[in-house]
Amino acid sequence: TPDLTEEEVQDIFIDQGFADGADAGSGYDPALKAHMALSRSILRVWRPPQVQMTTPVRVVAQVDASGKVADVQLETKSGVVAYDIAARAAVLRAEFPKEFWGKSVALVFGA
Repeated sequence: TPDLTEEEVQDIFIDQGFADGADAGSGYDPALKAHMALSRSILRVWRPPQVQMTTPVRVVAQVDASGKVADVQLETKSGVVAYDIAARAAVLRAEFPKEFWGKSVALVFGA
């Protein structure tokens, strides 16, 4: 599997609103740290197909109280089935930090 490029790293956004108002410069905000930890977890398992993307895919995961993904829905599909499947698979394989347990989390791939 090829290493992730800087462009691919920037293409993953967490869109749950958990860190609204966080001071990105401080480095001490717990919500920002949780977002960064989730981003790293997703990046460890994200294996995007080598296809041309035009529309991002938005995936909504229901994370149960023990941190396991109980349900995954594609809220917005990319139009490329392989990309949608890869995004869903990454969410299912990711480890969610405790801050996200018992929550609904939306992630956007390819934005």
